[in-house]
Amino acid sequence: MDRVRRVVHAEDVGYTGKGINVAVLDTGIAGHRDFSGRILQFKDFVENQKSPYDDSGHGTHVAGCLGGDGKMSRGKFRGIAPECGIIVGKVLDRIGEGSASRMIDGIEWILSIRKDYDIRILNISVGIGEIREKQEEKKLLDWLERAWKEGIFVVVAAGDREIIGIVYLTKRRYWNIITLIFKIFIMKR
Repeated sequence: MDRVRRVVHAEDVGYTGKGINVAVLDTGIAGHRDFSGRILQFKDFVENQKSPYDDSGHGTHVAGCLGGDGKMSRGKFRGIAPECGIIVGKVLDRIGEGSASRMIDGIEWILSIRKDYDIRILNISVGIGEIREKQEEKKLLDWLERAWKEGIFVVVAAGDREIIGIVYLTKRRYWNIITLIFKIFIMKR
């Protein structure tokens, strides 16, 4: 993260994320010192546990990239917004498996608490793969679009399959959902 912060000039602009709350739908979040006092809300859609946990590690990694404050590394490895508030929905199990319906439940939950927590960003850094049921696929995309229309900046991962994610979203009129494609960026460097 120290290199990413330099590349995007995070230090130059002085952006810390203070006053901004970010929602993450993933495998959960561990109670790490780099998030101390900033996990504002947690909901488990997999096992219905009440306390934050991450039995995979992926959600904690994603939350760290977004908002880890770097306490454990004396500030070296902190996220892009080290003072942001973090709201996490656990929608994936310990091996990163989930369903479109569980993701929709997570998005619905985020929208239901959006105003209470002033959620400004929704991050979904997971690849869903192919959804066989086209109605479920459309419903998921419609919920993502609804989140955007309700004022949440929506960021989703395209997955590891070249540009499938962005083509998929843009061919279906979902231009407003930001799709990240790290594989192509790394390959072109």
